[in-house]
Amino acid sequence: MKPGGRKASMFVRLARAAVLGLALGASGCATVSQNLYATSAVEEAAWPYATPTLHPEKEVVWGVLPNGLRYAILPNKTPKRSVSLRLHIAAGSLDETDDQQGLAHFLEHMAFNGSKNVPEGDMVKILERFGLAFGPDTNAFTSFDQTVYQLDLPSNGDAIVDQGLSLLNETARNLTLAPDSIDRERGVIKSELRLRDTPAYRAYVAGAKFVMPDARLTQRLPIGQKQIIEGAPRSAFEELYKRAYRPDRALLVVTGDIDAAKIAEKVNGRFSDWTKDGKADETPKAGPIKAGELDAGYFFDPEVKTSIAFSFIKPPTDPKDSLAERKTSMMRDLANAVFSRRLRALARHADAKILGGAGYFDDSYHAADMSVLMLSAEPKNWREALTVGEQELRRAVTYGFSKAEVDEQLSEMRASYRNAAEYAPTRKTADLADALVAAAHDKSVFTHPDDDLALFESFARGVSAKTLSQAFRADWSGAEPRIFLVSSAKIDNARESILAAYKQSRAQAVAKPKRTSSDAFAYTKFGAPGVVAEQKEVADLA
Repeated sequence: MKPGGRKASMFVRLARAAVLGLALGASGCATVSQNLYATSAVEEAAWPYATPTLHPEKEVVWGVLPNGLRYAILPNKTPKRSVSLRLHIAAGSLDETDDQQGLAHFLEHMAFNGSKNVPEGDMVKILERFGLAFGPDTNAFTSFDQTVYQLDLPSNGDAIVDQGLSLLNETARNLTLAPDSIDRERGVIKSELRLRDTPAYRAYVAGAKFVMPDARLTQRLPIGQKQIIEGAPRSAFEELYKRAYRPDRALLVVTGDIDAAKIAEKVNGRFSDWTKDGKADETPKAGPIKAGELDAGYFFDPEVKTSIAFSFIKPPTDPKDSLAERKTSMMRDLANAVFSRRLRALARHADAKILGGAGYFDDSYHAADMSVLMLSAEPKNWREALTVGEQELRRAVTYGFSKAEVDEQLSEMRASYRNAAEYAPTRKTADLADALVAAAHDKSVFTHPDDDLALFESFARGVSAKTLSQAFRADWSGAEPRIFLVSSAKIDNARESILAAYKQSRAQAVAKPKRTSSDAFAYTKFGAPGVVAEQKEVADLA
């Protein structure tokens, strides 16, 4: 697994924030120039991903079939006799053409609506016969750049494992996409559209488009466009299915109470004759981003909670996984955690002007290197909250962090890595399957928690208040923020009002933070030990 956190997308952050009432947008001002197309979704690289200093977990059996399909098999006995299957397709809504918006997600639905060897309606019946509850044990999701199918099997018998592999094989290459089945599913997708059309979701979409008005990312939301969902012909589904669902864009993961060699034979037997035509298409990039000068945006709805986001964008670096990159990610995570702790402390004051806040890094699906400060506040306090955020960020950039702050956060981070290493022998099968998919999707090395802990300890020895402050300053400097306010408060001339509040705050000097030190443990003296006054033995009454 990969420590650090480079890959969490802006849209994932926004979705989480919306749940917390912190729907926000992000953008920036450093000019980002990039080509429309990235490298192929599946590169001609060694599998598994490895570096001279990072080695994949030894217990995993890695393989590639002649047709390009990759697989990863990891025996695991928690819980006993369980097996998890994952089919990862390296394609999502970014791969859609203009007249296919929403069809990557629609195809995910069609996996349960008929294939060459499984008539429509039979897949759910088959799963239920083997004890799988449709939903909790069988699931799928579509993102901007991936589609993942999940089966968590209740037992490891040959019959159920064979059936699970067979169903994934049907999904991968044998969907019938019958016109009448497509038409029946259109209503289901439209109902999802209606359910998602909440004030928080609209706020997050508005914020994303404020961040990246010209980016493909904001034009390819996985849920798609209503008119396309209602009227896309079968040919549009078929074209995307053939282009995206190819063995050289697929990964099969099997974890659980299994014989790895036996599972490898099953995978070979089931998937080796899956053919491909031509070369895999390139996946369009999430950008481009045209960053401008300092700017402000605003979204109003009487039902949203108030939040403010400051976003600082720089050109994307998107480095490959390496020892140096992991240490950079750890440094970044540690610095942002120290800063976020300061914001949480401010939110606890009796007269606090913010309800909460956090700083984080986000690569926005490789479109940019983005540092984001998000705050939540009462609607009436948006100006004061903006001031708190601007000044606390400037204070941290200007004066850095104290040794006590760094030591405290390092201790928390160390505990997290130690716990992961300690409980590694009891990792759950389904979690391991998801982690293998995530590592492959991010093109990162799947390392063991013991190795992650050793890497952390090596990193921690080189951390000081000075080096952490320098790293934080580098991430948050060199770009002007774009500020997005979501609120239930109506604001006249919102853009001008937000910019005026920001410039007024910037004009005020910030003082060096008060010196802090680690508090000694308060409970070290407990008085004189007690003395037994009297002892009596009571005979057993039985």
